[in-house]
Order: sequence, then structure tokens, then C-alpha cells
Amino acid sequence: MGRKGPCQSLRNYILLLAILMRSQKPTKSAGFGIIEIIVAMSIMIIIAATGASTVLHSFSSNRLGGEETQATLFAQEGVEAVRSIKNQDWANLSMGTYGLDNSGGTWTLSGSSETEGKYTRQIVISQVQRDSNGDIVDSGGTVDPDTLKATSQVDWEFTPTRNNTVTLVTYLSNFEKPVSSSSFGNWSQPQLVTVLNATNSDDGIKIQVQGNYAYMVKRGGNPDFVTIDITNPASPSIIASTDISGSPENIAVSGNYAYIASTQDSGELRIYDISNPSTLTYLGAYNAPGSANALGVYVVGTTAYLVRISSSDHEFFVINVSSPASPTLIGSTNLSDYGKEVVVMGNYAYVATYSDTRELEVVSISNPSSPSVVSWFDASGSSNAQAIDGVGNTIVLARNSGNIHVIDVSNPLSPSQVAYYDADDDVEDVDIYQGGSLTYAFFATDESSAEFVLLDITNPSSTSLVSTLNLASQLNGIAYHEGKDRAFAVSEADSAELMVIGPQ
Repeated sequence: MGRKGPCQSLRNYILLLAILMRSQKPTKSAGFGIIEIIVAMSIMIIIAATGASTVLHSFSSNRLGGEETQATLFAQEGVEAVRSIKNQDWANLSMGTYGLDNSGGTWTLSGSSETEGKYTRQIVISQVQRDSNGDIVDSGGTVDPDTLKATSQVDWEFTPTRNNTVTLVTYLSNFEKPVSSSSFGNWSQPQLVTVLNATNSDDGIKIQVQGNYAYMVKRGGNPDFVTIDITNPASPSIIASTDISGSPENIAVSGNYAYIASTQDSGELRIYDISNPSTLTYLGAYNAPGSANALGVYVVGTTAYLVRISSSDHEFFVINVSSPASPTLIGSTNLSDYGKEVVVMGNYAYVATYSDTRELEVVSISNPSSPSVVSWFDASGSSNAQAIDGVGNTIVLARNSGNIHVIDVSNPLSPSQVAYYDADDDVEDVDIYQGGSLTYAFFATDESSAEFVLLDITNPSSTSLVSTLNLASQLNGIAYHEGKDRAFAVSEADSAELMVIGPQ
């Protein structure tokens, strides 16, 4: 005999109840009485409603399970994507909230979120702290610069009154970095390792290093953009060069691309393919409104941040570079004066400016399409801010008077100075290294007897001088290469535009 379904069992139960009720009431009429019928119908309605509710709940649970599975897969893809970005280059990661993009064939951080169907995904990259035993803790520990926490969060609307979230967390480590900081040499007595004549007599302006290559821009001339092989830092060699439109002012390097801030009126941001370092291929440019020259550039994922000379148009730009051949504007805003250089940490951009009262301006980029200045730092005196870099909760701001300000930005809305150093003459560039238990800031200056300056900012409030080095010419740019433990500086010397500096 087949198994009875729940509805048939329910009918049998109601029929039996009605018969029992009838048997307890004396009546001469045949069939059921009106009371029995009403009771039976009431019971039927109650049980039917309960059954319908059960069925609807079952359908809802099944749909929720399916959507949670889809959201989990979307979140897991986010985790794998951010691992891929880390494996491309640890420098691609910085604290903040991002979306993801793979339109160029590789995963990159892009914008602040991205949507697929009904699902919205955000990647949040944050600091990691460790206690004295090396264990990860939520607070009260020491920031580990070689570990980051990545949270992949997916949100969607299940019903108009119910939003659901799936969150996956992973930890990323800079596995290519030596475990011990012993590879960082004794910089108390730095020395000039070698120099390189980068053809013609044009000054080196800025430099960036990545892998076995350095990318240098020069002040005019032809060529004014060169690739230098630094596989052996003691014997660097130029392997590619090109001339860019306009004069370069600054450079940022990220992954397969170099981004150059230029004086070119029709393309203040110029992008080059450096996937093959021996071939510099021009891809495209962004033309900012007006004719003001670009001075500084910084890149995170597929977003470039450009600052420039003050004019009737905006000085700060957020640019989508996910398609390097055709970069597009995301948002822009006014600064109080020239924007000389910019660095991005999390949801804020920090700009070194020429303002006498706002040498550091803090721009909120949490909504990239509508960036806005939210705070500033007024350094004493009226000298211009020339260079900037940052790490963790610390900004280092350098000026053309030689003043170097170490600024706490743990609260970006209220930056405050915690240390100060006087380099005696113009400071042109700064690059911060953080690794192991050390945080050092490398400076390029005009000081005739100390063109190279190194400060220990491990404890920002106790910043101290590590060393200086007297070189033959003024330095304009500097970049420290952690893997090679060398500082690569560009100078105004006609026969030594590149200077390689190393520890004792």
C-alpha cells in the first residue's frame, strides 16, 4: 500500500473527529450536524493555513540557501582575486575599501565596490597587529607591515525589508620579503656605490624602482624617460628610453604601467606600458581641463590621483585607469594652492601644497566621484611643501626650507605634528621604508654637504637622524629598493644623473 500524503491524513483526521462528535450527540437526523461541520471546517482552515505557511517558509528557505551560496562564491572569488593582486606585487596593496576589476586580464583594485546582478562586493584591506608572542591581536599590539587583513564582503537585498551579508576574511603576507630584517644593512655610514651617466646633460627629476628595474624621468631633453636595469646595483645600465610629450614632473609605477605627470596641456597624465622593461610603449593620456601643469601622481589599483599647479580649474583629480589607453575622470576638487605631490592611504589622499597655511591638505576619497578637502595641517613659516610619503598612521612632509615634519594622521580629520627635523636646505623627495622593526625615511636634498639624509621614524614621536652623505650634486628624487638594500637617487650632475647609495 502506498504511503498516505499529509493532506489525505488530515482529511481522515477531520472526518474521524466529526464522526466522534456526532456519536456523542443524540440526533434523529442522518448525516452531520451544523456544529460538527463548522468545527471541522475551522480545523481544516487552521491546518491548511499552517500547511501553506510551512510550504512558503520552505520555498523561502530554499531561495535563501541558493542566494547565500551564490553570494559566498562571489565573496570567495574576491578573496582569490586579492591574493592574485598580492602575488603580482605586494606594493599593489594599501589600506582602504575597494572594488575589483579584471577587464585588463589581471585582477586589480578599482573604485570602492563593484556589483554583479543583485550582489555588491567590497574588499576591505586593513592593518594587522601582533602581540609580543607574534600572535595576531585586534588591538594593543604592534603593526606588522608584512601582513594585511583582507575582508571580502558581499551584500544583497533578499526582500525589500531584509538585507543579507556574507563575509570572508583572509590574511595576506609579504612572503617574498626576507623573514629577518638582517638584510637591512648598517646605514649609519652610507656610501656612494656607483653612478650612471644617463646621456645628455638634462637633470634627473624623479625615480621609481620595481623588481630589477628603475624608471627615471629627466628635465626635458630627448630622451626624458628611461628604464635602467639594476639587477646588479653596482653596475646599472640603460636598456630603454623614449621622449614624452611635454616635460615630465613626476612618476608612479604600478604593475605593468608607468604613470607620468607632465606639463603637456593636452595630456597631463601620460601612461606607458612597461610589461617589457626594454620597450617603453605609450598607451594613452588624460587631458585635465585647462592648461595647468601636473606635478604629482600616485596610483592604487586602477585609480590614479593627480595634482597640479593652481588655476581657475581643479587641482586634484581622481582618474580611472582601468583602461590605460583611455583614462577617464572619476572626480575632482579644488585645493588651496599648488598640489606638489600626493600619497594615498586608505580613504584619504594627503597632498603637499604650496599654501602658506595648508602645507598638508587631507582629501576624503571615500566617494571617489566627489572628493573633498576635510582637514589640513599648517606648518610654521611660509615655505612650500615639496615632497610627501606615508606609512601606517604617519605622514612625512618635506619643504623647500629644509623643514621635515612628521605628522600623526591616526585621525585624518585632525593631523598633528609629532616630530620635526631641519635638513638646512630644500628637501626635494622622500621615500619611506618599513620592515621588521624598522621604519626609515630616505631624503633627497639640496644641502651642499648632506644631499642624502636618512631618518629613523620607527617611533614617530622620537624621530632621529641616522646618517647623511655628502655627494657631488643636488638630489631631486630618491627611491629605496628593499630587496637590494640600496637607495637609487637622481641628481643634477651631468655625468651622474643616477647615484646608487648603499650601507656600509
